[in-house]
Amino acid sequence: MEAKCPLEVAPLGSGPNGSDPGPPRAVRLGRMRIAVVGSGAIGGTVAAALAENPGLAVQLCTRTGFAQLTCERPQGHAVLQQAACTDPQLAVPADAVLLCTKAHQSDAAQPWLRALAKPPSHGGRPTTQLAILQNGIEHRERVQAVASLFDSVLPVVVQLPAEQLAPGHVRQRGQGQLLVSNDAAGRRFAALFATTSLACTTVDDFALTAWRKLLWNAPIGAICALANRDTSVLRVPHVRTLARELMLELCGVAVSYTHLT
Repeated sequence: MEAKCPLEVAPLGSGPNGSDPGPPRAVRLGRMRIAVVGSGAIGGTVAAALAENPGLAVQLCTRTGFAQLTCERPQGHAVLQQAACTDPQLAVPADAVLLCTKAHQSDAAQPWLRALAKPPSHGGRPTTQLAILQNGIEHRERVQAVASLFDSVLPVVVQLPAEQLAPGHVRQRGQGQLLVSNDAAGRRFAALFATTSLACTTVDDFALTAWRKLLWNAPIGAICALANRDTSVLRVPHVRTLARELMLELCGVAVSYTHLT
């Protein structure tokens, strides 16, 4: 599929009298450009939410092309009439970039990040914000090589039950939220979601929030993968005991790593 970048996205039914809005239209002046790198379960669901904000123009950046993004949600489906961009050289620099790939894919995403960061004016500071929507705790370290290109690098904890059904097709199974630090960068990012169906909340102790997420993900994800089962496997007594032991071990790591108490 030919790579295309980036045009206005509009949910199905947003045209006149609730009709299909038709082909993508040129981005209106004054709209913030938001680039979502990685349009899998998390990236696709977050992009669909951001498209609800009429002040944003969302650019989808991914390895596998698709003609439109469909997001199945409990409150109804959303269809973004926009082709994915598959070539960083065709990407348009953005005001904010959301890195939604898997953590181990961060290095491979660097060409996208370099292309999407707005060049600073002569003698000025970078203006593009980079948000890292990934699991784990070392968000900033993963993008250290390109961090200087951005005004800020913001780690984001994602609590969002979603799955990818196919390229350009995701399903959100329930309500979710994003969690960010309660500082200027965090509040600026949270404001992007203020009028959308996806909550973005600021927290005073982000390190503790990130470790709490990891405390669940690391043991439970590993057990479910090894058993090839969903979380119902935790009903088995010896499996539940194993999960608890792994969590306690991870708590010790967290205390020594961050001096959490």
